[in-house]
Amino acid sequence: SRLPVVDMMGTIDSFVEVRLVTGDQTKAPFIRSAGAETFWQGQTDIVPNQQDPKWKKEFTFTSHGDPELHLLVIVWDDDSPMPSQPVGLATIALKDVVNHPPGLPEQEHKLKLSPVPGEEVPKDLQKASVTLS
Repeated sequence: SRLPVVDMMGTIDSFVEVRLVTGDQTKAPFIRSAGAETFWQGQTDIVPNQQDPKWKKEFTFTSHGDPELHLLVIVWDDDSPMPSQPVGLATIALKDVVNHPPGLPEQEHKLKLSPVPGEEVPKDLQKASVTLS
């Protein structure tokens, strides 16, 4: 799931933010900071200079069984000391992630990244994806 090059040096210093939100937020205006639509959020560490990063972060949270809950996955480029820039985002219904039969291995979910509304679209974003397991 090769991420697009976004830095002038030909790399990306990426991290992922995951938000538990109401509804499919890919159709809503992008909000840089979690707002009222967000019940929970977490983020990975930054993986510098890698187009094929492995974040290996486990997120744990408790939620009510609302079928409208989605995970909003946002890939960011760390531009420290400047503000980080959103690169792409994806969403998946929470029920699709947590509903798997007991005793079976966890299922992987490959999510294709979409452009972030109102942000510059990186070249080759259409080839990028992230995998949740």
